[in-house]
Amino acid sequence: MARTTIFRSKTASLVAGLLAAAIPVVVAAQAAVPETHTVRPGDTLWGLAKEYLGDPLLWPDIYRQNTLVVEDPHWIYPGEVLRLSGTAPEVSAVPAAPAPAAQAPAPAETPAPAEGAAAIAATPTQEAAPAPAEAAAPAEQEQQPEEVAQQVEEPPYLPPPTEETADTGSLFPHSMGHPDWTDIRQAFRDSYRPLTKSMFYSAGWLTENRRLPLGHLVGYVTPIEIRADDRRNAMLFTKILVAPPGGAQYQVGDTLLVVEMGNDVEKWGNIVQPTGLARVIEIDKSGPVAEVIAQFAPIRPNQGVLPVEKFPEFGNVRAVPISDGVQGRIVAQKDRKDLVGPDDVVYIDKGAKDGVALGDFFEAKRAPGVAGAGQDAVPQVMAMFQVVHVNEHTASVIATQVNTAAVPMGTNVRQVAKLPS
Repeated sequence: MARTTIFRSKTASLVAGLLAAAIPVVVAAQAAVPETHTVRPGDTLWGLAKEYLGDPLLWPDIYRQNTLVVEDPHWIYPGEVLRLSGTAPEVSAVPAAPAPAAQAPAPAETPAPAEGAAAIAATPTQEAAPAPAEAAAPAEQEQQPEEVAQQVEEPPYLPPPTEETADTGSLFPHSMGHPDWTDIRQAFRDSYRPLTKSMFYSAGWLTENRRLPLGHLVGYVTPIEIRADDRRNAMLFTKILVAPPGGAQYQVGDTLLVVEMGNDVEKWGNIVQPTGLARVIEIDKSGPVAEVIAQFAPIRPNQGVLPVEKFPEFGNVRAVPISDGVQGRIVAQKDRKDLVGPDDVVYIDKGAKDGVALGDFFEAKRAPGVAGAGQDAVPQVMAMFQVVHVNEHTASVIATQVNTAAVPMGTNVRQVAKLPS
């Protein structure tokens, strides 16, 4: 029995030593996470989560704290200040149990207890040896040992009972009931951009009967072998094998737009419908291997791939109204359906040759004489559109506001605002 007691005592000492050494390391690692991070060129939420939290899969924790700054988690911009505090788990300290109120003070010169004796001394009992005469409690406290034993039985973390009072306070905290709209509006102004990358890359365009340098998506690299009949949809971070067009090569670091060729539009060629973005990460014996970094629609084998266009940076400039804008008409819609709603993309028959540029605004008006409007109807603004992609003779526009149930193909549009050049 004596040998067993000694073995347990050494083991407990070893565990306590390891815990004491580990706690400062954990606290130091968490303290190393700063409250904020200013985005630098090349930063991604994936990389920031790996750098500060030690796990790139924790990037949603950073995104959830910065939804007023980060409009799209796929794109963050240099100069943005991201909050990091609160993403790392907090170390909560467990309060120690309070010492008995009437416990007699230890003698001034008390030798260190032998190993294993601390546990016995920590639990007072009625059989415990009396305190020395010079430290004895007053006569009125002679029954205190029994009271101490009763206090130890109660959990030390329970608060003392309080009298119930009627709750007449507000249901919501002051900060929730009266939000500071000034700060919220300023946050939206700070995060405003005339055009976002996701709008630019996902809108698609009309080919205008030109041949495109189309490669194609061969199949998935992981987790199974590549099969031409595999019809699964790729997801973010899926590795795909891509093949460049004849006579071309892809290099590590190239960003590719994955596309599907859509309907043919009379006079203007086919609709190019983007499904996602992929970045080449290696070149192996089978060919270039890319990783999906953004997804707009289902990505499947045999879709096309194109070198991505460079996204122009505009800063925070806003469009300026104009009175002599270009006039055109809607010639096609990205997704064939009867109604045009907010964020739907349509294509107009005016482009760069006509003075149309990215970020411009067009309005569609119902003119008198149009079916359903009545001969004497006042012209009404049916919808507002913003230019998100420009070719020579056509442009892709996204609906920012829709005031009517339907905007039919052939509706006339007029340029009403332009970004400062």
